[in-house]
Formats: sequence, structure tokens, C-alpha cells
Amino acid sequence: MTRNDKSVTMEEFFKTVNAFNKQLIDSGANRYYFVKNPRKVDIEKAPALDVELDLHPDHKKGGRVFHTKTTFYLDCDDVLHDGSSYRLLELFNFKVQKEKLMFTSREYKKEAKDTTNIHWVCDDNPVNIEVLMPDGKRVKGLGEKWLNDVSVDQVVQFERFGFVRCDGITPQKMTFWFLHK
Repeated sequence: MTRNDKSVTMEEFFKTVNAFNKQLIDSGANRYYFVKNPRKVDIEKAPALDVELDLHPDHKKGGRVFHTKTTFYLDCDDVLHDGSSYRLLELFNFKVQKEKLMFTSREYKKEAKDTTNIHWVCDDNPVNIEVLMPDGKRVKGLGEKWLNDVSVDQVVQFERFGFVRCDGITPQKMTFWFLHK
């Protein structure tokens, strides 16, 4: 060993590799909504909206237009507590009241620190998704309809989940390989 040689754990090694890889792919990877283990919810009195979201936060790369109504898919890991307020990202706020989800407002309020932001997929042609994980497990969920524009081998980011590469497309589902957070 020389003075410059250093032993690192596999975890440290892959953390460094993933950080470097993120620098390489981040600016070109479009963002999409994906919810694992989805559960269908209805938000009472939610207005029908046409909302346009960017494909990337740093670059204007065209838009994703959603036609929302009252039905959405949320991640089962997003636990909703009675009496608490939540925000569907880039969309609107709602509150849980006696096990019902009630629309409260459209405006984003930065000062509302007790509001939890939640990713969502609307009931507007969601796509069945399967993500192959490094440990061999398969994560199933739903993605937004704009994932139909993704091609095989394209790298994208599922917001709040990680970077993935499209591995296959069939009429039943799209399959992705998980790369890293």
C-alpha cells in the first residue's frame, strides 16, 4: 500500500459511484410521478383541473398535462391521519376528516409547516410499472400516463423514488431497473 491507497467499504464505494453517476445523468433525466403499492382514493369536492408540470425542474423541457378530477392513486406508505392536512404536489391541499379526504384549497402556502407533500398519480390512464431492484426484489406500482413517451434504455427519475432505466415495454406494463436514489 502507498500513502494514497485507502480501504473503503462496498457501501462507501457505491455511495461515491452513485454520486458521480447522478452528476452525469441528473440534467438529462426527465422527472415522472410513480407511486409504489398504490391505493385508490377519492378527494371530495376536488375541482376538475388541467395542470401542466415540467419534465425537469431546471430546464423547460416541455410539459406534462394532467386532467384531474377527484380520484387519485397514493403510495400506501403515505399514512394519512385524521385531522391532518396534506398537499398533492403541484396540485392542491386536502384534509382528512372522519376518514374522508376533503379538498381545502389550491394555493401553496410555504408557511404551512404541518402540511405533508405527497406524490400522486391521477386516474387519467395510469401505467402499470415494475421496478427491478438491486437485491432482486420487484417493486410494483403505477406511473403517470406520460411515461408512455419513454423509450427502452432511457434513464428517468421517479420523483421521491430514484433514477431508473427503462428495460422493457409491453401492453401490460413497463419494466425499469433501479439505478440509485
